[in-house]
Amino acid sequence: SNFKKRIDMTNIQLRLKEIENELLLIDSNNSDDPETDHIDADDLLCEALTLLGQKEIVDIFTKIGKWYS
Repeated sequence: SNFKKRIDMTNIQLRLKEIENELLLIDSNNSDDPETDHIDADDLLCEALTLLGQKEIVDIFTKIGKWYS
């Protein structure tokens, strides 16, 4: 129904805003562990892309080998 679609879109928009805030927190936390920060940011970006219907891109991205120092 249209009502359910509106609720779903509202939930997606709310989660995307939370992801944005979580990324800002990672950016501002002055961490001594940038590797973990990037891993966390990767996960958040993959979640955002999935919410936006881009799971195929996430699947390809997660197959690519990661290299962190």
